[in-house]
Amino acid sequence: MGGYAGDGRVPPVTTGPTFVASGVARSRVRLPRILSNVFKVLYVLSGVLMLIGARTDVGEGLLLGIVATYVGFGLIFASYILSLVQTWRPRTIEITSEALVFWTPDGETERHPRSTIVGANLVRRHLPRGPSATVEVELRDGDRLTIRLDDFYAAHAITQHLGFGPGRLRSRSRLGNPVGRLLHVPIALGVHVAISIPFGILLSSVSSGWELTQALTYAVEMLVYVAITHRLRPAEVEIGDDGVRLVRGSSTRFFRANDPTIRAALRGPAVDDVRAAEVLGRAAERAVSSRIDARVFDRGERSIDEWRRHIASSMEGGYRASATTADAAASVLRSAEATGDQRIGAGLALRVAGEPERLRAAIDAMADERVRVALEAVAEDRGDDALERAVTELRRAASIPGAGSGGR
Repeated sequence: MGGYAGDGRVPPVTTGPTFVASGVARSRVRLPRILSNVFKVLYVLSGVLMLIGARTDVGEGLLLGIVATYVGFGLIFASYILSLVQTWRPRTIEITSEALVFWTPDGETERHPRSTIVGANLVRRHLPRGPSATVEVELRDGDRLTIRLDDFYAAHAITQHLGFGPGRLRSRSRLGNPVGRLLHVPIALGVHVAISIPFGILLSSVSSGWELTQALTYAVEMLVYVAITHRLRPAEVEIGDDGVRLVRGSSTRFFRANDPTIRAALRGPAVDDVRAAEVLGRAAERAVSSRIDARVFDRGERSIDEWRRHIASSMEGGYRASATTADAAASVLRSAEATGDQRIGAGLALRVAGEPERLRAAIDAMADERVRVALEAVAEDRGDDALERAVTELRRAASIPGAGSGGR
């Protein structure tokens, strides 16, 4: 295992596969985001407090407004420090059936339950000392654990042991580069200058009501700043066997792995280009073709009940026919070329064949959320009406240009 021999320390007693990392660091996202949001509230609040103080001749209002401003800037400064500063420490890694465990050289442990892990992605980076294999473990709360290893095979094994990869769980990746947050500084300064100058001219031309105008300046500045930074926010992606689901703000799109437009969709001023390139590589790695003619699972113009009976009839002929059709259905669900209808039909086939575990595994490996919703209805046997609604929504999304869903 290495790292303990001859140094007087006792290696940990482990129950799962272990790896030695040259460095592990945590990139904090959740806490900086909270501090940033508090700053935005305090910035607008400071204008309101100054307005109250000026209108009521209460000096405390003006003072509290100034204090709120300085506290807000202190918080946003702290959020930048938390985002950008990383501390790398060597760790021994153990992967159990319940958790990802980091062991310190002193024998202390840091546990991350598997339920809190939503992605594990191998990223190849070029560091000053040479190429490095890193595993980026995405946590549900938005933070990221980055594991540096000297062995690419070990890095790949970690993602596999965590349950991510082809035929396994879909994997989430946040494409933002923490350094990209520095773009917010010139944006904030530009917004402040662009808005404060015209508002300042307005203030100098009025003899009354200037306090309200000053308060509005703070609010308008923050609204414009939030709108711009929200627009520039890097995408978050989910990589599945069926393709890539991209979420940017309130917009969601699904791309097949071989879609030539996905590369441009991943780009952005604050995007980590190396991570984005690895997303394309992981998507291509998971994209497999099926030798099965998936058209047998098409719905066509059938009702849900007719669709189910059509699939059931193809499985008649005993155990061998049923097993063959179930294998074909599992292959179609993994195929990167199948349409949404064909995947749902394949899901119905697994349900009819009495193989809910294979259906559940396929759902967990799928990135297209609308197809997942439909397959959940199949897996949980929610009835024809629920499945009809899910299929209708899937087809509606497929008919919208740019929606990118698997559709028909």
